[in-house]
Amino acid sequence: MIVKCKFCNAPIRWLTTTNGKKMPVDGDSRPYWLKPKGSKRIVTAQGEVFSCEYKGDGKEDGHGYVPHWASCPNYKK
Repeated sequence: MIVKCKFCNAPIRWLTTTNGKKMPVDGDSRPYWLKPKGSKRIVTAQGEVFSCEYKGDGKEDGHGYVPHWASCPNYKK
């Protein structure tokens, strides 16, 4: 279910990570390229969290959701 972020009004959804924690993520999925110690994070629909990059060479490794704290302009307020 998609809801609105209370800080920026963007569409978000809540996923449960594999360790049982609820995490807000952006409403739309995006491609990712796995990269150990990558500068970005991705959450899969199954709740797995990976280090990755959002751009890469060749075919992407999958589609997932960006943690909303990484894209919310008002997260730290």
